[in-house]
Amino acid sequence: MHIARCRVLRPWIALGLLSVAATGLAGEPKESLSGRDGVFAAWASPSVADTHVFFKSREGATALARHCRAQLPVHLLPQGTPFTCRVEFLPPAEAGHEGGGLRLSVKGPGSKPDHWVYGLFTVSSPHHVRWTERAATAAEQSAVRALLATDTKLSRTVTGRAVGSARAVAAAEGGRILVVVPGRRVVDAFSEARRHHVFLVDGESARHLGELPDRPKQYVDVDGDDLPEVITDTECDGICVQLWTFSPRLELLVELGGH
Repeated sequence: MHIARCRVLRPWIALGLLSVAATGLAGEPKESLSGRDGVFAAWASPSVADTHVFFKSREGATALARHCRAQLPVHLLPQGTPFTCRVEFLPPAEAGHEGGGLRLSVKGPGSKPDHWVYGLFTVSSPHHVRWTERAATAAEQSAVRALLATDTKLSRTVTGRAVGSARAVAAAEGGRILVVVPGRRVVDAFSEARRHHVFLVDGESARHLGELPDRPKQYVDVDGDDLPEVITDTECDGICVQLWTFSPRLELLVELGGH
């Protein structure tokens, strides 16, 4: 079985832009679907076709168009590096979404024609939270294991051995702790991923927040609270990038897809 992979290679110049292998990617428009007004994904490579950006609400698309036409910057997560943006509304027949759609391009530091790079952007300057990632402590692992002992269904997908390799994430200044545990490996004709379970640990107790489609690629801040949002990038036959939030529950904020 052959899986055409689109791999994230590395952060681009530490700006927050992420680079992907160009193999198998065509020059057709990539699509960003956002469930949060003012937050979206976009390509930052002049050699790549524009991004078609869709919001769940018409107001989200209208607000972003007004923002860009006023020549206001959009800000690259996580550092908030300003980028310029240009937009036009897609024709209704091409939009194909009740919220309407935009043809969008962004330009800023790291936008080089010979690199395929994308980023997650906000219309307002993000909070500059620094996230620390480390191995989960014995106490944090014990809290997760105690939860698994009371949840038969969850314990079938999260093993004790996997808990032993869990990672903990928290704001450097302190706050609530997320514990991320590797889950099952999923392979089909179009994608390859390892699910990851996310737990909120508070002292000796843990609460299961949900399952990510793949391992966390990067932690960023959108909401300004003490829990990060996380970017995942699944190996697939094109682009499969997602931005997730954990406040107050696991929720998909933005998707970037295409071939």
